[in-house]
Amino acid sequence: MTTSRTTWVVLLLVPFAMSAILVLSNPVSHVAAGEYNGATDFDYFYSGAELFAQGRYEELYDPEVFPQLLDRTEPKLWYAYSPMYARAWGPLTRFSIDSAWVIWTLLSAVLIALAAALNAAKWRATAAILAIASFPAAMNLQLGQNAAVSAVLIGIAHAMIIRGRPIGAGLALGLMFKPQLAIGVGLCWQRRTS
Repeated sequence: MTTSRTTWVVLLLVPFAMSAILVLSNPVSHVAAGEYNGATDFDYFYSGAELFAQGRYEELYDPEVFPQLLDRTEPKLWYAYSPMYARAWGPLTRFSIDSAWVIWTLLSAVLIALAAALNAAKWRATAAILAIASFPAAMNLQLGQNAAVSAVLIGIAHAMIIRGRPIGAGLALGLMFKPQLAIGVGLCWQRRTS
């Protein structure tokens, strides 16, 4: 096996192994398991997508309805993303919440590894392994957060800027669901290139 092929095999297998260990060692900790008295980020994304799929768009932001979906008696939080983000999560609602959790965790692990490997000049596999083994990555996976999506989009944008493709970088940043991050990244790059 060539070095390049070995690198890609490691990039693909390590995130899956790390995610499998995390998922299996910490049973699904979201509300559906009934063992968690608060909702994870994943629960909000999944519940929002379910409402959107049912055509109940206005209930995404209803402080009385949305918390009930999460089995919460106190409406501390509600859906905090755009309806289009709920739409983007739609395909995961074809699966049970438990299966969707596993799929999202595995996908997030791959995205974290990819974000690290995209911009590593050397030792891409090492960068991916270190990224996926880091505490922030573990917390992202454990809570079902969406930071992996932000990381890979910033990684793509950075790779595009380095290659002299600002339009591609802008498109990648335009896909971010947290525009404040895209603005901050853009300002840093503009200052760096000026």
